[in-house]
Amino acid sequence: MTEPEGSDNLGNLFGGLASSPESTAAPVAYPTRRSLRAAELTSSASSAAAETAANAAPTVPPAAEKAVPVVPVMSFRRQTARHPIRARVTAAGTMVIIGGLFAALGLPAYAEGDDSAEVAIADAAAVQSFEVSEAASETAIERDSYDATSAAELVAQYRSSLADTNLAIYLRSGAREAGDDYPWPAALHLGQGGGLSPLRYYYRECVDFVAWRLNRDQGSYSAPFKWDWSSMTPGGGSAISWKYQWEAHGWAVTNTPKPGWVAWFGGGNHVAYVKTVNGDGTIVVEEYNWGGTRMYGQRTIPTSSVSAFLAPPS
Repeated sequence: MTEPEGSDNLGNLFGGLASSPESTAAPVAYPTRRSLRAAELTSSASSAAAETAANAAPTVPPAAEKAVPVVPVMSFRRQTARHPIRARVTAAGTMVIIGGLFAALGLPAYAEGDDSAEVAIADAAAVQSFEVSEAASETAIERDSYDATSAAELVAQYRSSLADTNLAIYLRSGAREAGDDYPWPAALHLGQGGGLSPLRYYYRECVDFVAWRLNRDQGSYSAPFKWDWSSMTPGGGSAISWKYQWEAHGWAVTNTPKPGWVAWFGGGNHVAYVKTVNGDGTIVVEEYNWGGTRMYGQRTIPTSSVSAFLAPPS
């Protein structure tokens, strides 16, 4: 019978075979599962005993200094398990220390300030020198220009302020000196939230100004006016409708201008008041809101540039 390979090693490990050469002829005893488990428990107990003895010994014998120390498996695992925690704690501490160094280095810049910034401010002030009059320096500054106690009062004060601004602009324009007599030159126009005038057209529009002139020429200077939207152009207040409203009333519509008549610009949705008819084929017109200005003005234009002339209502 042929002996299995490695049987001597198994015999020496588990004690199932004799150690002498004569024992090779004896039957081979193969290890069982129970014997393997028993050997494993025996080995573990021996290792634990060795670890206990090593920890209890106060000194290490000189002969053992040259031997390779036996490190228990469980002890080795506990050491390696603590390493990541120690590494993370060390890294966090390092970052805190480094951050503190940067903060400490940056503090003087904020505490002491930057002299160059002060120099720049001084230079900017030097090139923007100006003088304040004595009267202006003694004037008290009012930060709150409104004393309204409700939303309605605030709106009223705001509209009043806009009207004051409109009046200041109007007075600087020289319109009064040029011949404007429109009664509401500073009223809020439609773009400012303004409403209808007593003539029932929107304030400072071309139609409202011409309606005023037509009433003035017939001696009507205040409400109730002789002519307003309801009696002149009840079908529409826009300038584009005036010619057709005139025709509906049976009032004269011609191509021949006369002073006091209405110049109607069909293509421009605009009306003006004819002031003067010149002998060279031109006329002088007075108007409001030409070009969207909401202001008074005068122009000298060719008669041919007007689409039609509307006679005063009668």
